[in-house]
Amino acid sequence: MSVTTPYRRADGPKTVTVVGAGIIGISIALHLAQRGVHVTVLDQRDSISPCTDGAFAMLIATHPDGPPEFNTLYGHAIDAWHRFDDEFDGALDVRWEGALMWAEEGDAARHLGEQYERLSQWGSAVERIDARNFASYCDGVETGPVTAGYCSTRHGVVDPAHVWKIMRARCIALGVAFVTRTVSEINVLAKGCGLPHAYVEGLPAPEVLVLAAGEGTAALAASQGAEVAYTIASGSLAHSKPIPRRALPALVGPRISVKQNADGRIVAGLDYAPNAACDDTSEAYGTALLAEARRLLPGLPELELQRVTHGRVPIPRDTQPIAGFLDNIANCYVAVMMSGITMAPLMGQLIADEIVFGRRHALLAPYAPSRFKSE
Repeated sequence: MSVTTPYRRADGPKTVTVVGAGIIGISIALHLAQRGVHVTVLDQRDSISPCTDGAFAMLIATHPDGPPEFNTLYGHAIDAWHRFDDEFDGALDVRWEGALMWAEEGDAARHLGEQYERLSQWGSAVERIDARNFASYCDGVETGPVTAGYCSTRHGVVDPAHVWKIMRARCIALGVAFVTRTVSEINVLAKGCGLPHAYVEGLPAPEVLVLAAGEGTAALAASQGAEVAYTIASGSLAHSKPIPRRALPALVGPRISVKQNADGRIVAGLDYAPNAACDDTSEAYGTALLAEARRLLPGLPELELQRVTHGRVPIPRDTQPIAGFLDNIANCYVAVMMSGITMAPLMGQLIADEIVFGRRHALLAPYAPSRFKSE
């Protein structure tokens, strides 16, 4: 992967404040600390963010509904996850068993068929599945009719809470400071004839301020007149108590999505698609989701509900990442993306390199926040 010409100062900042301790903020902080930067992370809580904890956390290797360059970005994200997993000596407990997507009939089946054809043309690692060969990919699934489907062989799954805890511990070992604080706005300091510099009231002004606050990022940017354009999708997931681990790719069917984490817990929920909205976190809803998972996989033992998580996910207006410095503030970097778990290692690396070494990677070129200004 090539890099572009220098974008910002080449000597690199010594201090960076990251607002937001979700997996994107944590990854940026980690990669900055690995490059010798003194990093402070601010968040309203000292525990995992609901957005990260409530993610289905399927590591997505393909994206058939955008331009081919976007699909390529997902492939690079999976490559980054393999490197990241190696850096932690397998402690992240990634399961690399692929994912099966299928549809029963109608528009959904036609759309899935079109996705498969598009991904095949782009050279992605996908294989067509149907009712005749489904069991060879995953036995014991009560799929219902399978009119169209495919296996994405490079997909994986993780437990985001487990990954987040390990990443945070590594950050602390590298000297990252975590401060529990609610940030409702950013302030700016005038810098002569140049652009103003952002800081958070009551803290030393950093050389770079990163806004990676998930749902709250737009309001922080708007406090200084900048637009960060996204909507919010919400969803709830049921997590079972651990059961014996079995071979199980991620299952993305017409009624429910199901995975098994490395610790044996079954996780079930509906798709976090744009415009999705589910705010039910009741025990009854969680029990119903696990019951649906057992209907899909009747060979599973009885599933006992452990907890229900709820996440609110920012979906950029064009569904593609937002990553870059704001035009009206010299030192304020914004990072918002839909597939945060998938993108975290790659984006953490690329964003840290841009901030520290002053070079904006070619992969980030389409994703500057300024692209929304003319809309």
